[in-house]
Amino acid sequence: MKHLIIIIFSLSVLSLMSCKQATGEKASIQEASTVAANQGIEIPVDVSKSIVRWEGAKPTKTHNGTISLQDGKIIVKDGQVTGGSFVLDMTTITNLDQEGKMKANLEAHLKGIVE
Repeated sequence: MKHLIIIIFSLSVLSLMSCKQATGEKASIQEASTVAANQGIEIPVDVSKSIVRWEGAKPTKTHNGTISLQDGKIIVKDGQVTGGSFVLDMTTITNLDQEGKMKANLEAHLKGIVE
């Protein structure tokens, strides 16, 4: 009984101590696109001159290739890149280190095409 009273008393003290009001400033919330637009100059990516190089690995081998960009932009402020976004055209994924059926099979797999 004595232990029960000590436990109840301890819990009561802890609950009173944890009920203090938090102090400090509240964080402001904004849409991500609004924040990015206010951080600098938006520069469109020339997708006809841009390409993404990729490399994938498995325990026994690596593969590499390219993917074309569909759309993209970079946000620059004071000469520094502060943000951006890119849209990849996954239908253009190409494997560069294989030929023939192996190349076709890997590209179909990466594009999600079932053969």
